[in-house]
Amino acid sequence: MVTTVGELNGVARLLGRVVDEKLEEPEKKRVFDRLDFVLAVHVTDVGQSASVAFRHGEATVSRGRPGKVDLAVDCDNATFVQFTMFRTGRRGLPNLVDANARSVFAKLLTGRLRIRGLVRHLPALYGFLCFVAA
Repeated sequence: MVTTVGELNGVARLLGRVVDEKLEEPEKKRVFDRLDFVLAVHVTDVGQSASVAFRHGEATVSRGRPGKVDLAVDCDNATFVQFTMFRTGRRGLPNLVDANARSVFAKLLTGRLRIRGLVRHLPALYGFLCFVAA
């Protein structure tokens, strides 16, 4: 179940739409039910922030960045779209070596994509990627 808080900006609407679309896939529901973290996204070139709090089968999407987040992503709009478009590889896991993933990792290494909390919350990030992978 996805809940929205207040009026959503473009980034929050995109996050909410991605979560809603993935919940239509039965195999993604099992992954969703295990997610338990807060993801904040700031899209630098449009100057908008949004967050989604995953809590064991529920997601709350809101505009802005809440006080406490587990993962904080800063990037441009094109990178944000790439970040939500990982492909599924073997056994339904995200393909971490295709062209999209290599591009995302290159941006991470060059600082065009920043993910605070990456090391500490790596399992949460991986769970998110498993959930959004097509």
